[in-house]
Amino acid sequence: MGLLFSKPKPARPATVPTDTIIPCHYWDAQPIMRAYCMDLTFRFDDVLDTDKMRAALARLLEIGDWRKLGARIRLNEAGKLEYHVPEKYDEKRPGFTFTIAKYDMSIKDHPLASRLPKMTDRPSLVGSTTEFSPLVRSADAPKKLEDWLYSDFPQLPIHVVSFNDATLLTVTFMHTLTDAMGNAVVSAFTFVPARRILEAPLSFVASQLRAALEQQRTREQIQAYVAIHTRAVDKTGQVPLFGDAGMLLLSCTNWAKGRLFEIDFSSAVIAPGLPLSQRANKLGRASYINVVPHKNRIPTRNSVSVVGKDAAGNFWTILSMRKEAWPKVDEYLRALSEDK
Repeated sequence: MGLLFSKPKPARPATVPTDTIIPCHYWDAQPIMRAYCMDLTFRFDDVLDTDKMRAALARLLEIGDWRKLGARIRLNEAGKLEYHVPEKYDEKRPGFTFTIAKYDMSIKDHPLASRLPKMTDRPSLVGSTTEFSPLVRSADAPKKLEDWLYSDFPQLPIHVVSFNDATLLTVTFMHTLTDAMGNAVVSAFTFVPARRILEAPLSFVASQLRAALEQQRTREQIQAYVAIHTRAVDKTGQVPLFGDAGMLLLSCTNWAKGRLFEIDFSSAVIAPGLPLSQRANKLGRASYINVVPHKNRIPTRNSVSVVGKDAAGNFWTILSMRKEAWPKVDEYLRALSEDK
């Protein structure tokens, strides 16, 4: 006969009297937002000045409502999320963490960084983004909401990896803070019978996605959904889903309008790592964006994230699906390139 022991719950940090407390917005505190953490990594083919980047972000957090970015996130006695904004940011309680890893080598010579995906001359699969986690994030960076709740970790961990000819910049964040576009409403959901997906052409699925979006975006539909959503979350703690057992849930989130590949870091460039004549991306703009989701108790199978369009006109997407499905995807992509 044995005894079962549960891990003791960590103590909640004491409230700092001088902190400004701001309630977390209802939509930002939804179960799916609490469960999703993300590492967003920008690859620059330039050497960036880390001191300039750190100073620029520190200055931003001193301006008006931008100070909220440096808040500590807390759970109050009622189970509601709150932002605790320090009276001032200093070495003891910084507005963000900024860690740097330097490699005195070309990115081409690093055993892991050299395998970062590059554009190809046809539609193709480039592997799993999670492979690069040991490279793009600091070892102590949070991965789940509890890592923030029971520590004094600020909401924005920044990690920079510097090479002699390239820079990787990673921002880690919870969905309670923002999403890839800084917009809380970027996803469109549709429910399509699995049999129709297998039988119908891709254009049918695309049209169904678009039709569902158009149907759900009216004021009346949004108001009705908000009412149903609120009741379901208050009663069960889970968001409502609509459909029947014979339907397949597909989710698609489009970050392209966020223009992530057009974010301009040229003012922080020390020197080009790759001559402009040998690349499509401008000075200080990313050539590749790596996304590593940390999914805590939230399934993401059959989801697609359109990261965006790079300077050469290539669209980058992330898909989550069964391992057995990937050979079929690769086969379809090869067929696409053969048709051209």
